[in-house]
Amino acid sequence: MTNNVPEAASTLVSMAELDIKLQESSCTHLLGFMRATVKFWHKILKDRLTSDFEEILAQLHWPFIAPPQSQTVGLSRPATAPEIYSNLETLFCQLLKLQTSYLCWS
Repeated sequence: MTNNVPEAASTLVSMAELDIKLQESSCTHLLGFMRATVKFWHKILKDRLTSDFEEILAQLHWPFIAPPQSQTVGLSRPATAPEIYSNLETLFCQLLKLQTSYLCWS
């Protein structure tokens, strides 16, 4: 597919939508191939995004068990905190998109 995860997630959503549109087709082999392809790439992307998400959570020292003021001290460099939160938001959105595409065809 691609090494660009956001692009791959968008492509997977498009493939899942195409799979739904093809459900009316009598082309059983095409339907089977499309479903298998979507499931294959869904698993790969899910594993990749989950790994990246867990890495970000570890950088944030998740789960938070102390008051919010002491959490920012735990980050190695305060300058990286906005970048970490930005990455967290991006990964969350990609996982949500992936979940939505999965719900469409499961």
